Amino acid sequence: MARVEIVEVAPRDGLQNEARLLPTEAKLELIERACAAGSRRIEVASFVHPERVPQMADAEAVVAGLEPREDVEFSPSSSTSAATTALLPRVFAR
Repeated sequence: MARVEIVEVAPRDGLQNEARLLPTEAKLELIERACAAGSRRIEVASFVHPERVPQMADAEAVVAGLEPREDVEFSPSSSTSAATTALLPRVFAR
């Protein structure tokens, strides 16, 4: 039987396009609400240069502020396992 996996990307991709910067606490609340709604894989941040994507300037704080959960996989992860996923931007030469 085919399996479908839904990955919530709002805390990463959705917030990158917002003109207004959200505080870290608001991002953590968004992630917690996604967990409460049943999301099991959530892309929480992207480690990019803050001049390029100011909305991700607090990526380390967001990842550090995540409450560990057995039922949810966060990417990038706050764990130090070899399976940690890091979301890195494509870099193009100018």
